[in-house]
Amino acid sequence: MYHNSLNLEKDDYSCLDLGDVQGVTEVSLNGKDLGVRWYGAYVFDVRGALKKGENRLTVKLTTICGNYLKTQSDHKLAQHWTASQDFRPMGLLGTVRLG
Repeated sequence: MYHNSLNLEKDDYSCLDLGDVQGVTEVSLNGKDLGVRWYGAYVFDVRGALKKGENRLTVKLTTICGNYLKTQSDHKLAQHWTASQDFRPMGLLGTVRLG
């Protein structure tokens, strides 16, 4: 889970773009749920949640199944299905922007 505080002088932004993301994300801003993304653009509407001053951003990221299964060294079927796969990079891999 990622947490960050943003101190803003203006509140006229309309979207939060998480950039390059690998995984499933659940995003909240100042306690308001902004939604879940698991494919496509990881862009969230921040209107109504963003304010001047201090803002608290939370991004919950869930790894993909293949990475999890590779960690299950005692599980023969999991190891069979992921034997030819490498671990995939996970998380927020790029620049996060307000727009």
